Amino acid sequence: LFSRGVFRFFKEIKSELNTYLFGRPAKEISIARDKSFLYLSETTDPKIKGSSFYAFSKQEVDEMVHNLNAIDSFYTKKGFKKVFFSIPANPVSILQTEKKPTNHFIEQLKNHPDLKVELIDASDSLKVNASHNFFKSDSHWNQNGATIWLTFLNRALGKI
Repeated sequence: LFSRGVFRFFKEIKSELNTYLFGRPAKEISIARDKSFLYLSETTDPKIKGSSFYAFSKQEVDEMVHNLNAIDSFYTKKGFKKVFFSIPANPVSILQTEKKPTNHFIEQLKNHPDLKVELIDASDSLKVNASHNFFKSDSHWNQNGATIWLTFLNRALGKI
């Protein structure tokens, strides 16, 4: 109800007043350093695994690779021709608005010597004109970003 029509307008006004007049954005929100994007706080908080700044240990990366390989093995034994994995890049790491090093989690997975699965990764393409590939008001890609990822998915499916 409050996300529609006239109510949404008042909700947005309240949010802007709290953020810009009183300096109190919602706790779930993180404002980009350059003020160009809003992120979910969990994508910028280095204590949370969903953050671009969380420092994954070698053991955590090894465990993720082991789990991806186990899932792939399970489903190929069940008769699936191919199993694809896609870990969408965190917009914070693509947009680089925070000007600090990220954890390169997807790269760590892709370059892991034990990884046996195919990862669909559109990160490099999303970085081209990155600000045009994400909504400014949340941590999701827009139609441009979704189309880029879908192109990678279709290429992978075309190889089957």
